[in-house]
Amino acid sequence: MRIARIQAESLATPSLALVYDGSFYDVAELETRWGGPAAGTIDFHSRVFGLRGAGLGELAERLARGERPTEARLAPGSFMTLAPCDPDRARLFQMAPYDFATDWPLFACREARALVGEQPVLYPPGPETPCCEAGIAAVLGEDLRRASPEEARAAVFGYCLMIAWTAGLPLWLPQGGGLLPTQLGPQLVTAGELPMLESLQAELVICERRLPAGTVGEWRFHVAESLSYLSHFVELRAGDVVGAGCLRGGAPEPGAIRFGDGVELTVPRLGTLRGSPLRGPDLGRWRFAASC
Repeated sequence: MRIARIQAESLATPSLALVYDGSFYDVAELETRWGGPAAGTIDFHSRVFGLRGAGLGELAERLARGERPTEARLAPGSFMTLAPCDPDRARLFQMAPYDFATDWPLFACREARALVGEQPVLYPPGPETPCCEAGIAAVLGEDLRRASPEEARAAVFGYCLMIAWTAGLPLWLPQGGGLLPTQLGPQLVTAGELPMLESLQAELVICERRLPAGTVGEWRFHVAESLSYLSHFVELRAGDVVGAGCLRGGAPEPGAIRFGDGVELTVPRLGTLRGSPLRGPDLGRWRFAASC
């Protein structure tokens, strides 16, 4: 099952969609036609994590059987994909690149409110050079505390692509990405649909320059091992996002990306996540005016 959190032009609040064969189907419209437990009115976090996706599996099965009502299909360009989580309820953790020669995973807690979907990424004014670290993220469907690797593996609801934007410093250092956005998306693919996750090949495209980004499974520690390790330091909750380490080749050299360049991360079965760094507006006045 592939789930997306979207912002449609015609709606004031984000909504829920299912993805099949590259098309997005509005869950509220599907349940209006077919019936369902929530008629699409429950927010993303409650429906997907609190209710464990109640009723979404049945809708996805009907789409797979060929029942694809035109009225529920969202037209390309009429919506924007958002991070498939609730930034106000999630916590965001970033693991260090797994090719680091350490005896245990390294991680840092980052700002979840900076999670975005497919949209331009604004940098603050200043001399920063746009850089990124591309990889995948695990989104939890259950709480974890001092979990075994087996328990951690079972707690993963799904995976999505991640492009974490930086200013040329490692993300997992406190002074690294700061509050720069981290992109997630374009869809959350449930773990059961990715039995061969570790064998998937990644590709990074920067302004039409194709760069192999390695194999997803080229990690020093398995995702479940990292989640297990992390859960011994902090209680993880359903809906939390854990960036599973930068892909080998997923961190271009400083200067490889310029403002305005298009960046695309593609992993088969997970899709393509697109972004573009832009120079943000000048900083407004943030100090008291000088007295006359």
